[in-house]
Amino acid sequence: MAPSDLDNALAAITYAEGGDVDKACALLGGIGDDVLRVIVSAYVYHITGRGCPGVDLCSEFERVNKRLNELEVQVGSNPMAFLDNHPELGKYLEWRGLRSTGEALSFVIKEARAFALSGLGACALDKGDLANAEGYFGDAATVSREIGNWRNYLINRRRAISVKVLRGEELGSAVSELKKLWDEALQNMVPTTPYLRTAAHVLSNYLITLALMGRHEDTEKLLREHGKLLDVNKQLSVSTRLALRYLGVDVRVPSNEEVLDAIKPYIFSALLPALSEILGVPVNDASELCARSEDSRLCTIAYMAVRGDKKAEKAIKQPNVNVLSRAGVPRDLLEGISVEQLIEVYAPRSSLEHFILLLRALVNGDRVLALLHAEVGRVRLGYSVPPAKLFGELAKALRSNDEAGVRWALAKLYYLHL
Repeated sequence: MAPSDLDNALAAITYAEGGDVDKACALLGGIGDDVLRVIVSAYVYHITGRGCPGVDLCSEFERVNKRLNELEVQVGSNPMAFLDNHPELGKYLEWRGLRSTGEALSFVIKEARAFALSGLGACALDKGDLANAEGYFGDAATVSREIGNWRNYLINRRRAISVKVLRGEELGSAVSELKKLWDEALQNMVPTTPYLRTAAHVLSNYLITLALMGRHEDTEKLLREHGKLLDVNKQLSVSTRLALRYLGVDVRVPSNEEVLDAIKPYIFSALLPALSEILGVPVNDASELCARSEDSRLCTIAYMAVRGDKKAEKAIKQPNVNVLSRAGVPRDLLEGISVEQLIEVYAPRSSLEHFILLLRALVNGDRVLALLHAEVGRVRLGYSVPPAKLFGELAKALRSNDEAGVRWALAKLYYLHL
């Protein structure tokens, strides 16, 4: 007996939540009811952040959003007749714990629309289209609030506010909006890990904005009252505390062990033992770690180089300095680069980890290393438009000793990533 549309829908959701996009996509294709398929597709794309093989994710979000808008019109004033024509959709509503009613149908369509709008916001942001990003995130927040999905409302409203700041909105306006959002997060607090993580992001953005405005007493009071919430997300906690410290707030600086623990999953495994050594975090068995890495030879050479082996240092520095120079990192900055600095700026897989290590360098007073991170972030292949542009702004401010420019570029990088 062939699986039903509902069977395929539930299996697609299960595989998507497990991270297996290919299997989820194959099952989406087996859902015959196009209404159920588009609703489940919105969730699959939202939860995985990826499109199906050979399909552009942003184009899919556009298609899904358009179809969901059409569905709202088609359902119209007679949702029960619509459900009668889509029995598998009714079964899906019941699986969700919803009664097969017009209100339930409206809820799942709007929920899916919010997912699609949020995805379109992320796509616009990646392209540097800030105006459309703000609009999409704002619309996603509005729809989420309409249906009482407070977590998605907080996520998208915070993103919309962040993009406003990136577009040049006054901090006074942003801090007012973030205070209101933080109050809403507290009023609707539920003790689940996903909600607490979302609330922590709202809190962190509020803290950073207060600090930027020089309201250090308010920032420190908020930290005393709610700072523990940041710890639900290691990257968020480390990033926020480093940024606040650089902005002059009296907050404990994360240890090197905490920094490494936060970024470890997003560091090239071949450079992890060397980076651990650079940060002063003991490595129990470097040879075993290197054997399990993506490039055991590079891993071994890099580790030997930071341990003082001159031959290994030469093997690491010469070719990689040339690569950075050809990519556009200024030659004068590379001339005195140490092997430790070189490995540290090569180690991150993503722009957020560059940002965290850059913040650590600034807090430690190492502006040369911070400038290297900014320059590498500016030219790094694979980074989307906004982080590359903002790393460039930060590099320019660091070179000219423009402290106000440094603080503002750091803030924009923070709002972009967190």
